[in-house]
Amino acid sequence: MVPGPRVISNLLSESGRINRNVSSLIRAREENKELKEKLNTLILQQQNYEEILLENQRLKAILDYKQDAGYDFISAGIIGQTPSVEYDGLIIDKGRKQGVGRDMPVIAYQGHNLGVVGRITEIDINTARVLLVNDMTCEISAMVRRSREQGVVMGSEKTDLKMKYLLPEADTREGDVIITSGLGGIFPKGMCLGRVKQVIKKEYALYKEALIIPEVNIKKIEEVLIIRSRE
Repeated sequence: MVPGPRVISNLLSESGRINRNVSSLIRAREENKELKEKLNTLILQQQNYEEILLENQRLKAILDYKQDAGYDFISAGIIGQTPSVEYDGLIIDKGRKQGVGRDMPVIAYQGHNLGVVGRITEIDINTARVLLVNDMTCEISAMVRRSREQGVVMGSEKTDLKMKYLLPEADTREGDVIITSGLGGIFPKGMCLGRVKQVIKKEYALYKEALIIPEVNIKKIEEVLIIRSRE
């Protein structure tokens, strides 16, 4: 049986409606794709803006410290790490050409904290290596800021630092700030190393020790200051 005109008209109308719906669906998908691309672009721009803002804050803090401190500094960025059997270190983007010398102290800002990072051990023309304060071979003469008790700070097997050679009667408490003592001729006096986490006194030991939380998290720093000389 041949379909009547009305049936054919309905079929054609339905076919047209389906085509229009398909076309609308295709356009909607294309628009969604464009909107997603624009949204991703905006998200990347926002992230880039936030990163630039954070970098600006860090650099401003470094610049302010340079102007206030009585030292000559070289700013450097971190371009690599050198974990090895011998020691853990960082590679920075300044070297002999920029005035970096062996054993120069390295410090860094993190948030509002300024702390010791380590010292220069190897120098190339445009790069240098830093021995980190949390390395077990790095020893720094230190003192308790409050009581002026003296000892030596070095790295430990964990993320904490360790202050050794404190006398048994030394006035050292949890929360005390530990600073460089200025002895040894490398680190200027008064640079912050960290805060006492725990005081350890072993029975019959000649000295007691303190575990120190480092002032800066070295894994999170991006720029450092190299102390070149006093003005």
